[in-house]
Amino acid sequence: DSTEDRPEDRPEDRGKSKVPAEPKRARSGGLAARARLGAVLFGLLLLFASVAYLVFGGGTDDASPATTTPQSRATDGESTETTVAPGEETGPTTSAAPGKGSPEDPYVVDDKINLRYGDGSGEGERVWEVQVTGSPIDRTSEVLAENQFNEPPVGDARFVVVPIRITYVSGPAPASLFDLNFKAVGPSAVVLTTFDPSCGVVPNALDTLAELFPGGTIEGNICWAVGPDDIDSLTMLIEIFLVEGDIYVDLASG
Repeated sequence: DSTEDRPEDRPEDRGKSKVPAEPKRARSGGLAARARLGAVLFGLLLLFASVAYLVFGGGTDDASPATTTPQSRATDGESTETTVAPGEETGPTTSAAPGKGSPEDPYVVDDKINLRYGDGSGEGERVWEVQVTGSPIDRTSEVLAENQFNEPPVGDARFVVVPIRITYVSGPAPASLFDLNFKAVGPSAVVLTTFDPSCGVVPNALDTLAELFPGGTIEGNICWAVGPDDIDSLTMLIEIFLVEGDIYVDLASG
């Protein structure tokens, strides 16, 4: 046998691992690949966060300026405004402040009543002119004769008819008369509507479902079943669809 020491028996090699060292080039290449993968994942995370912000949170900004929307009511040609915060815009509303058309200062027969309100769609303001052209008249016999299916009023009530003229002045077209509802109240303090109880078929009845373009005018009669104590002291209430507050017209003034 050769007396030359084998490599593994040399003193300086004793206790060392026999696993071959990893090549330096291979180790550095793996680190670079992991770094590139981490950068790609971080970029994708930033992109997802940006998209999520735009979709779910980018549409609101507490620092954005407030917007101004018109208030709605019957006026003498003027409108009021109120400031609301962004995102709090509501449908059409009306001022409750006393003024012309209020219980304290109602319109009277033959007055031309100017109604202004937003329609809630953002298309613009609708403007109507309403005029009661005559005083309330008991026309019970004429109403009953108008149609064989008309039923007489309950108890001692009477069918009271009022003539009215309506013009659509301006706004989105066409406009439906369905926006307006006409009620009445007397000393009995019971609000009457044209449909409950109904007068039935009324002579020359106002077409409450008519549609008008700006400048269009329609005339006709509206009718309520009124108790005898209220006939000479009626007040008409004009109600605008989805708008708070009624407009008062003193029908006893004619």
